[in-house]
Amino acid sequence: HIETQDLGDGRINIFVHDGTPRVLFIGHMDIVEVGEGWTRDPLGFIENGRLYGRGSGDMKSGVAAIMETLKFAHTSKITGISAFFYCDEEYDFLGMRRGIPWLSQFAIPSLIVAGEPTSLGIYEGIRGCIEMRLVVRGKSGHAARPHLGSNAFRIFVKALQDLDSHLLLIKDALLGIATSNVTGVKCGNLEKDSKGELQIVSHGNVIPDHCSGVIEVRAIPCITVEFCEEILTTSV
Repeated sequence: HIETQDLGDGRINIFVHDGTPRVLFIGHMDIVEVGEGWTRDPLGFIENGRLYGRGSGDMKSGVAAIMETLKFAHTSKITGISAFFYCDEEYDFLGMRRGIPWLSQFAIPSLIVAGEPTSLGIYEGIRGCIEMRLVVRGKSGHAARPHLGSNAFRIFVKALQDLDSHLLLIKDALLGIATSNVTGVKCGNLEKDSKGELQIVSHGNVIPDHCSGVIEVRAIPCITVEFCEEILTTSV
């Protein structure tokens, strides 16, 4: 059976099963943008039996292996083998976020196998992913009198340090510790432009009253969204 989930903009999730999905293979269909720094054609070619190009390992090869597994299971009459091909793994995780509740209506497999190319090894378990945006609103003022303002950037940094300190205290026997990453940080003062729209501007002699950024936590089982939110909000 081939089930599809429409995610809009011509993108879909695909679930292949025989009605009794005991083992579920998963693989994403999207790849990263071309970018820069390639020494070979990033759009793909085969040379000496090797496939080159973006997404060759992550994860066209994994998807191909899963499809061969489905073919082998079908021809060998092995039941319970299923696969979930999802989109948007490299960017906003839309395929997985929408796919998990959708898949639950069919069955819960006993084993899930991801075809990601992790150093060509087989590993047990995987950390989860929590993504959030932290926005800190401070109080502007002259940089020569920092005690009269509230520096949003310093508060932002302290919140991240507090989060990392708490993450280091908890270790999972299988997955180790959770880690964090921050990106897309914007800092400065919120001011209205000539059209009355808010924008972030920076002045060397002004205490920033706004700082925001995306925080991603690679989580272990006991690290939840609520856990991270409590630490960040308490720190701020």
